[in-house]
Amino acid sequence: MVKLTKISEGSEADIYKYNLFGLDCIIKYRRKKNYLIDNIDEMLRLKRTKKEAKIIIHANNNKIRVPSVLLIGKYSIYMEYINGISLNQMGSDKFNKKMFFNIGELLKKIHSNGIVHNDFTIANLILYKNLIYVIDFGLSEFSTADEERAIDLLLMKNSINKNFYDEFIKGYKKSNTFFKQVFSKLENIEKRGRYQIRTLETKER
Repeated sequence: MVKLTKISEGSEADIYKYNLFGLDCIIKYRRKKNYLIDNIDEMLRLKRTKKEAKIIIHANNNKIRVPSVLLIGKYSIYMEYINGISLNQMGSDKFNKKMFFNIGELLKKIHSNGIVHNDFTIANLILYKNLIYVIDFGLSEFSTADEERAIDLLLMKNSINKNFYDEFIKGYKKSNTFFKQVFSKLENIEKRGRYQIRTLETKER
């Protein structure tokens, strides 16, 4: 009998730990959404599973620290189990500036290879043997759009304090040919956000 241990549950997928031929691995299974028409649900699950696997394989082939894809099922991806700890479980007292400088360099490498993560927070970063790995590419896309890259910066900015974010930006900026364009987009996004908040406050009065 196959023994699966559920370790987490997301909005559209369940994560299980499994032993495949003596190797610990993770299974990400996209479950059925009962509120969708069956053929639409199947199409979306197939498409998103295939796309996520393709992005992870592309990242791995370009020496980005991500789990290796071992097997692709109809609605599931079998991946290498990274036996580390996610940064949001560590506690900020164990963070250091060098760690976030390295994370900035890691995101720059992801962007340089035509990928945007779209959920780039400390919850999706794992520390293993003093190296940072990126997980959960469920919302990721192949894109070189500056605004989409800027969203990854904004997500990280909102998940850490200013000192660590400043180091993260230094790492992202290092030898980065597209930094100015992305940072400009980030400033525009933040201005739009502040404008929308002020507009809502005015209407409420």
